[in-house]
Amino acid sequence: MAMIAGPSIVVYGNALHRLVSGVPVYSDTALRGVQVPAPKPSLSLDDVLSGQFSRSFVAYFGQHFPLLGPAVRAKAQLYWSVLRQSPAWYITIGRNRTLFETEYIEEYCSRDLVAFTPVAEDWAAKLAEVQRWYAVRGKLFVYLLTPSKAAVEPENLPAGWPCPAGQADREGLHAAYRAILDRAGVNVADSIETTHAAKREYPFPPFPRTGIHFNTVSAARAAQAVIDAVNRASSWRRMDDLSFTWHMAPPNEVDTDLLDALNIPRPGPPVLAPDITVTTPLAPSCHPVLMAQVGGSFAYQVNKAMQRLPCPPRVDLYEYFKNTMAFYPGDTRFPVDPKRRSWMLLDAAEVVVLEENEQIAPRSDHGLAFYELVREQMGVP
Repeated sequence: MAMIAGPSIVVYGNALHRLVSGVPVYSDTALRGVQVPAPKPSLSLDDVLSGQFSRSFVAYFGQHFPLLGPAVRAKAQLYWSVLRQSPAWYITIGRNRTLFETEYIEEYCSRDLVAFTPVAEDWAAKLAEVQRWYAVRGKLFVYLLTPSKAAVEPENLPAGWPCPAGQADREGLHAAYRAILDRAGVNVADSIETTHAAKREYPFPPFPRTGIHFNTVSAARAAQAVIDAVNRASSWRRMDDLSFTWHMAPPNEVDTDLLDALNIPRPGPPVLAPDITVTTPLAPSCHPVLMAQVGGSFAYQVNKAMQRLPCPPRVDLYEYFKNTMAFYPGDTRFPVDPKRRSWMLLDAAEVVVLEENEQIAPRSDHGLAFYELVREQMGVP
């Protein structure tokens, strides 16, 4: 009887939970950043014999256990409010309650210019090859560098964090990389520099305290860096400059993405974040630039800023080359279509942008995948 009663309680408990899940204090709203949803297990003889069914059932049941959501949130609130610690291993709380994705701190604190230099020189040579291939076809290549929060705001790293890299390696890596890229002749849109400039010029930090990506003003400065890289090219038709004013506003979902991932029910009052009002004059006619991009999550913000132009570019963004395909204007997203990706990157686009964040440049998987796509067309062995 005991063996029957246990599962019955679980079944009835889950049924009761489903009835009351709309009550705010007992909600099973999806948790952010905790797990990839486990599929419902399928019962088959092969899965039972292999043990796959039992593993799938445990994963599925664990995520649907009625107390999972409240338990995660209770733990998060305890860690945040009482222990003053992060409830998630991949998010670190720094000085001034500044949140960082841990891997960005780890990269910043392990920089090694001696090891970095030959890798960077090899990559710069490959980018120059790509740029020449596009130029022969009357197209423009832009290499967009985006910043790491840890590298831009090292003063907010946690006190006592072990940082074995020397100051010259930590602070000198970007300048060294720019020198290598410039010697190779790569057309660079340097939003690392524009973000440091924003830090010096504005009365607010370039990154939100509770987010991983730069704020809207820094994203607009990055968008202008891309526009400048296009407009620098000789005989290339100009894109409109992104002129703007700024004001403080409630934070958007990007400003709080790390905080949201912690699932804290009551994290405290929201911190205002800067937003922009575009002042670029309306052009008498609009002929949008057709642009294809390969990049990471920072590219989304750059595109959102460019889309505020009176005559924004038409953009296909291939996030990390294979994850998601996003179209602008509109920010509509779909699974990647490899045929369209090849057509846009190799044939259709007038401007091709490769974005790499300094945390993974010059060794990103999506950068290498993009290079391999173009290399096949170049006939390089």
